[in-house]
Amino acid sequence: MLKPIGLTEGHYECRSLDETLPIFTDLLAAEVVERTDKQATVKHPNTAWRLVIHEGGPDSKNKPHTNHYGFRVATSKEIPRAHAYISDHKAQYKIKSVTTPHEAHFAYSIYFKEPGGNDLEIEYYNPGASKHGRQNAAPHWNTPLTEEDFPGRGYIPQAMSHGTLNCDDKETSDKFLANVLGLDIIGGGRTSTY
Repeated sequence: MLKPIGLTEGHYECRSLDETLPIFTDLLAAEVVERTDKQATVKHPNTAWRLVIHEGGPDSKNKPHTNHYGFRVATSKEIPRAHAYISDHKAQYKIKSVTTPHEAHFAYSIYFKEPGGNDLEIEYYNPGASKHGRQNAAPHWNTPLTEEDFPGRGYIPQAMSHGTLNCDDKETSDKFLANVLGLDIIGGGRTSTY
């Protein structure tokens, strides 16, 4: 079994870096820390790991909803504000769709489809959900960003909180995650693993 010291980066394919990177910088408070012709690395200031974004070109397929990355806000009031801001700027950012705020899996969130073919989530978790076994409900940041750090939107993404992967066989995937990669499984459900 591997003994990883941490997950250090995720990977993400888009159609065009020029269209997708403003989604991360302008709407999700991430920073571009490295860029080449067909690849960029973004990092949220309150998240230790990075996201490497690969430009796949105009024929890159839409990714399934079950493969997405999420960003967390500090209060539930920010979710309707994020919905309003992103909906008002859909044309500017070429966003394909935005869901209405909804609750699922103890989270209150919205999803939106960016022009690169990926879904992204802005979520709020009530920290009290950790009392019900949801270890992932605790805040993922030590020093909150402020309105000064991310002004004029009505919401502040405090951290990149998660990435999800679709799999064909949850039981086999869970065994691989635990017994080969050495990761701790902290929860989940019938079709999900945390």
